[in-house]
Amino acid sequence: MESYADEAGPTLDAPPLAAIELIGQDRPGIVRHIAAALAARGVNVEELRTECVSAPMSGEPLFKAQARLRLPDGCDVAGLQRDLERIAADLQVDLDFEPSAT
Repeated sequence: MESYADEAGPTLDAPPLAAIELIGQDRPGIVRHIAAALAARGVNVEELRTECVSAPMSGEPLFKAQARLRLPDGCDVAGLQRDLERIAADLQVDLDFEPSAT
């Protein structure tokens, strides 16, 4: 009987990972706008965590999101970042994009 558990299979280069963290005043459409920009560039959302919390001083609802992304081969990372920054400015949210997350 052959055992394959210790044998290393061919190594495939996985597409790069990226991460997004977002925080801002809660409003409808935040996820929809970000998801549309990611989908337009073929980016896969591998993990998404969202929550609404109360702002420390005002008590207003804040929306927080964290996502782990898989970028497709040949992704224009600078263009994606520009798209995300434009959406963040339009929605008045803070967005941190880390294109080489592990």
